[in-house]
Amino acid sequence: MQILDVNQMVQYYLTSLELVVIFATVCAALELTFPAYRYSFASYVGGVRNWIIWLGWGTFIWHLYSASLGWLGIKPLVNQFRCFASL
Repeated sequence: MQILDVNQMVQYYLTSLELVVIFATVCAALELTFPAYRYSFASYVGGVRNWIIWLGWGTFIWHLYSASLGWLGIKPLVNQFRCFASL
């Protein structure tokens, strides 16, 4: 990976975001199915907004972390694209 290969960086970011969104969707479905507490619908809307914001930031930070390790020449123990190639 080159340092300023924007297309590859965007592709990695979108793949990471896709995996995080899948996991968050499963967790949100479980929470809505088996809630620990009962809240109003407005509080759920606010929670979804916060999740969207934090998932975007979390994915961005994770991408910067993994890209910086790649730029330093450190190879990962597990490659997420090889593990989830069948998705």
